[in-house]
Amino acid sequence: MRKLILCFAVLCFYSSFADAAKDCCAKCYSVPHSASCTNSDICNCEDIVTTDSAYGIVTTQKGSFMVNCNTIATASCLHGIPTYSCASGFYGTATSSTAGCTKCPSNAKCAGGNFSTFVCIQGYYKNGSSCSRCPVFSGGTYGTTAGAGATAITDCYLPSGTSDSDSTGSFTYTADCYYSN
Repeated sequence: MRKLILCFAVLCFYSSFADAAKDCCAKCYSVPHSASCTNSDICNCEDIVTTDSAYGIVTTQKGSFMVNCNTIATASCLHGIPTYSCASGFYGTATSSTAGCTKCPSNAKCAGGNFSTFVCIQGYYKNGSSCSRCPVFSGGTYGTTAGAGATAITDCYLPSGTSDSDSTGSFTYTADCYYSN
């Protein structure tokens, strides 16, 4: 600790207060960070944002430091409480740096954030915790949905103008034909 205080003494007397703040932020977080100071005793370090790709969690931590450059009596880092949210490509509610987010299922979009869910892409519908493709109809044509976000198989349909055939012959749908249970 003695070495750290001497370091701040040099910074305070031979450098600007803002440079001392930048150095303190780097010492607080063990990585270079910038800070904003206006000749006060407390300076705010920029937010530290990290993303863990394995868990899909974004951790944001605010930090500041307190130093008295007149007396060089104190120099301490103040870490803020970290906040967590799901990264893009994940959904759920992050409760720590390793829990609460689930990888987005195939054929879905996940914007991230907390209290988030997934949205199935067009042509798929939500089926529990996954997205299922709309059924294939007799002529081998897959159904579609009106857009992204379908929540049930009954949102699937064959669009008007689709041609198909069965044992009675060929035909063309003149209206959207929705799937029914």
